[in-house]
Amino acid sequence: VLTTERPGATSDEAPAARPDGPSPPDPGLLIPEARWRQRRRRTAFAVAVLAATGGLLLLRSAGSPSRPAGLRARPPQLPPLGAAARCPVTHGSWVTNAYFGGAGFGHGPVRLLLADRVNARAGRLLLGGAGSDGWHGLMTLWYAMPGYDGPFTVRAAAVGSSRPIDVTPDRTGQRPGGDRLSVPAGPTINTYYTNWRPGHVRDPVTGRLVPTLTGYGYRTQPGSSWVRAPGCYAWQVAGRGFSERIVIDVVAGRA
Repeated sequence: VLTTERPGATSDEAPAARPDGPSPPDPGLLIPEARWRQRRRRTAFAVAVLAATGGLLLLRSAGSPSRPAGLRARPPQLPPLGAAARCPVTHGSWVTNAYFGGAGFGHGPVRLLLADRVNARAGRLLLGGAGSDGWHGLMTLWYAMPGYDGPFTVRAAAVGSSRPIDVTPDRTGQRPGGDRLSVPAGPTINTYYTNWRPGHVRDPVTGRLVPTLTGYGYRTQPGSSWVRAPGCYAWQVAGRGFSERIVIDVVAGRA
């Protein structure tokens, strides 16, 4: 059984959720959650309309189901290999909160969690066994920080070589599915509400403004990336007003 190394454990605790909000999953359930989601077809996200006492209507507006416009065409920006062909890795740390945990990488609005055997500080991941078709699956969780509810895209490429890499699984979750991950604005497959923002929405019948509360928090996108061989790989995540590159040294052997 592969376990994730926890060097330099740090805490990334989220603000406490509302008592009447969704119950958070147990910490460290990233791997079961990702596997569960990969083995089932993606289902449409249902938007809940809640009636509050005192005549307040609580609404959570759903994001557009379309892919983020203007972000799809950005190619990965690859760094050069270092001296002696060394991989210019991104140094990470252990991330844990009430909703997920794992080896975290990145400092921007959208970050990467790896659920395989990883040395986070060294930016190194141990490659597992390959399937019958020669592809290795790497469990991933992309998560948006509570302050960002916009769209984002993820692309990847090998650094210093032409080795293939995909960033999404197919519908079975057992094979690579594509070289681009596009996540629209608004709720994702799993959104963990940590705070509520007051606002107003216009009633389409009466035209009057109705008070609302909108939930926001961590938005997560579980999935997987796929490679055929060890190597230096770069993921580039881009959204509104930001773009960040995360480089991981994928090795065969001890991480």
